[in-house]
Amino acid sequence: MGIGNLIKHQRIEKGFTQEELCLGICSVSYLSKIEHSVTIPSREIINLLLSRLGIQEYDNHEDSNLESRRKMIINIYKGLIEKKNFVEEDNILEIFESKLYIGDNWVLRDLVLVRYNINKRELEKAEIILSKLSDIIDNCIEQEKFIFFKNRGLLNYLNSNFTKALIDYNQSKSFITNLNILDWDIADLYFQLALTNGKLQKVQNSIEFASKAIEYFDKDYNFLKSADCQILLGISYQRLENYDAAMKSYDLALRIAKTFNDTTLMSSIYHNLGYLNSLRDNYMIAVKYFNKSIEIRCGNDKVIKKNINSILNTIHSMIQLHYKEGNVIEVKRFLDMGEEMLEHYNNYPNLEYKYHFNTYSKLIHNAIDKNHYIESEVLPYFKKKENSRYIYKYSKILAQVYEIDRKYKKVSIFIRLQSKLYRL
Repeated sequence: MGIGNLIKHQRIEKGFTQEELCLGICSVSYLSKIEHSVTIPSREIINLLLSRLGIQEYDNHEDSNLESRRKMIINIYKGLIEKKNFVEEDNILEIFESKLYIGDNWVLRDLVLVRYNINKRELEKAEIILSKLSDIIDNCIEQEKFIFFKNRGLLNYLNSNFTKALIDYNQSKSFITNLNILDWDIADLYFQLALTNGKLQKVQNSIEFASKAIEYFDKDYNFLKSADCQILLGISYQRLENYDAAMKSYDLALRIAKTFNDTTLMSSIYHNLGYLNSLRDNYMIAVKYFNKSIEIRCGNDKVIKKNINSILNTIHSMIQLHYKEGNVIEVKRFLDMGEEMLEHYNNYPNLEYKYHFNTYSKLIHNAIDKNHYIESEVLPYFKKKENSRYIYKYSKILAQVYEIDRKYKKVSIFIRLQSKLYRL
């Protein structure tokens, strides 16, 4: 990464126009050539431009400390991926704002700040940094391109833009052959690819990438991440109705979780065991596992805040299970629990669960507008999110309800939609 890209990035970041930055130093056209790396400016002009940007020193590629500083940034980045406590402290920001990270390392520094903000769920801050980097990323080294597209994929994933996330992850994957891409970084990418393919119902792809990630994690003795991958495998196998293989994956994950006493992981596994047993019509066993999952995640207010989406997911699964069994009393009980949590923790983006809970409330009360609500509000929401799982589910519900109402044209519309999604 050259001086031109550094000057351009710092100029944009600090709000200078080209005219303001180069006033009294050089012409606008010459500054543009510097920023696009089509000319080599004198040291005097470099120093004047950097001084106006508030940068007193520039560490170029001849700096003997550059590589050691880069390794330190990479170490912090690895800690962020593995969610080590030492990188969650605010002093990381102070370190990165120091002059030691200005120079050829600034792109890597900013990419690591993106992951830092993503981990803290400061998604807008992460997006701002990525937007600035997008103008110059084509001129960066392949390791930085790899991290850029992986970060952007993760940001899209967290914003439920799964198709865009997959495009970015595949772009990141194209740089894997570069020798500077480290194994633990590749493993993280494969894990994200498994997650995203799963969200898009690309089951075989999810299995492929989860299996690849396990190879890396096991080699690195990162057994907790390996357990996460086993959960993804279990979910994929149960979608293929290979329930025995799914149970095997969940059992392996649960043994790891118990070995390390990881209650968060255990609660996730219990949820998936509950769902697996609901698919196998083991009603009481499914209820037992779902209750175990909720019990772990609802330890105290702090734990609930941390796990709110996971808790709402399990509550929603309980509602579906009891509705399927015709247990209206339990459906109402869990609807009340879910709506209470939505009201109490209303700072969290839980619009999806509002639609789920409202739908089942209308269904059990046989509300006059239930069909209209699902067709005009719920389905469009999940279509916009490209969530084929719930498009399929609510299309099936509508087909069933319209069949009861003898509206067969409507039935055929939603059966065709189900068939189309099933083929995908």
